[in-house]
Amino acid sequence: MAVLSVSLDASQVLSDLSLLSKTAAASERARQLLLDLGDLSGQFRFVDAEPLSTVPAGQVRFRLEATDRLAVLLAAVRAGDFDAH
Repeated sequence: MAVLSVSLDASQVLSDLSLLSKTAAASERARQLLLDLGDLSGQFRFVDAEPLSTVPAGQVRFRLEATDRLAVLLAAVRAGDFDAH
């Protein structure tokens, strides 16, 4: 029987969510931008973290990252420019 090992790197997403949470707690504008995005669960995507040629056989590695729409908001939050979205 073949075994497949799947790993997921969500470290950047967790960091991004923490940043958004802190920002939303402090800024009404940031809260509104988050509400405008709707369901945040749809604002993330899986990306192959490593080319298959570099991963040992039987392993698949993915990274979870923000979609383009959320990435724009995150960039605005990091810049402190919530109206840039």
